[in-house]
Amino acid sequence: MSFSDWENTKLSDICEFQKGYAFKSKDYQNKGRKIVKVSDLNNYSVNYNECICISDEKANDFSKYTLETDDIIITTVGSWPQNPNSVVGKVIKVQKEVSGALLNQNAVRVRVKVNVNQRFIFYVLKNKDFFDYIIGTAQGAANQASITQSDIFNYIFKLPNIKVQNTIANTLICLDNKIEINNQINKNLEEMAQAIYKSWFVDFEPFQDGEFDESELGRIPKGWNTKQLGELIKKNKAKINNFDDWKNELIIDLSNMPRFSMCINQFDKGEKFATNIYKLNKYDILFGSIRSYFGKAGFSPIDGVVTGTVHSYKPTNEEDYSFVLLLTTSKKFIDYTVAVSTGTKMPIVNWDNFCRYSCIYPNTESILLEFNELIMPLIKKMENNILENQKLISLRDSLLPKLLSGEIRVPLETINE
Repeated sequence: MSFSDWENTKLSDICEFQKGYAFKSKDYQNKGRKIVKVSDLNNYSVNYNECICISDEKANDFSKYTLETDDIIITTVGSWPQNPNSVVGKVIKVQKEVSGALLNQNAVRVRVKVNVNQRFIFYVLKNKDFFDYIIGTAQGAANQASITQSDIFNYIFKLPNIKVQNTIANTLICLDNKIEINNQINKNLEEMAQAIYKSWFVDFEPFQDGEFDESELGRIPKGWNTKQLGELIKKNKAKINNFDDWKNELIIDLSNMPRFSMCINQFDKGEKFATNIYKLNKYDILFGSIRSYFGKAGFSPIDGVVTGTVHSYKPTNEEDYSFVLLLTTSKKFIDYTVAVSTGTKMPIVNWDNFCRYSCIYPNTESILLEFNELIMPLIKKMENNILENQKLISLRDSLLPKLLSGEIRVPLETINE
């Protein structure tokens, strides 16, 4: 089947749509049925751990808003393209773990209703052609844009037969599955690293046979002491003043950093930022200074540049690296930064308060060196997975428009239907 045989199809002819519901904040709780908000969406899926809940009893009244695996969500309110992480018309696919959650307002659920491959339609809507179309229909002020359901309904695209749909979808899914496997491995590695940190420096399990003393922070192994974080780290002060010196660099900004994950795996282009830029080195430790309750903290897997809204630092002594990284990405430390932040609408943790955090510190360099030897292989594996995913994402994003335009054709017999 050649591309010329693909049929012009309006999205509303093959899909059904359901707007999300405006759930009441007074009904939110920490346990029960998950609610998926626009703010919970990343570029391809749902940040499931960040979702708030309502009670299972209340959820039964809103079954029409239930999400299922492979449902497509399109945001109807957001920013303009210069802020891609919250852009209006963002398209994501619901992963298995989100199945059963409920969709909140400012988004639309899309499901195919005829003999069409749901995943193929997802890739159609992830293509730049749809993005350009939907941005062209958007309305709003300088800081917020919106689209209507009818804008989405009226999108027209080329639809091949079901065999070609399956082939294209499966080709792209292979890449997405590998990306997701790497992300899951990194999640497991993070959890492992934090568990080791807790065992050593919170529960002191390797040191239980020794003597203990009392300290201002509680019971600690004999000979250990307490220090302020500022005694262990040095801030990155290498500011760049010339736009030409950073415009072509990869940049990490608050908007790129994931919530409650040390694996920073999204980067932007330096040319998008006009000021307040600093040099960034691989393995610099980063902490989002604004709204620290989002838990944006981790390590840089790249050389590049970073915005000044992110605290960028390294330990003064190399043997402290793993200790400092895991300390400053722990929930306890994040809770501390929330408590000492100043400001109401956009609370900020300044550098001085950041450095005043008191921590328990070992009495011998050998302990920190041994801990580093345990943790650094995990960090390097996370780094390798992040960089591999960047290559896979680049490959997927270059293949997507070519497959959907017929420029590249995958032999049907190479893919299981």
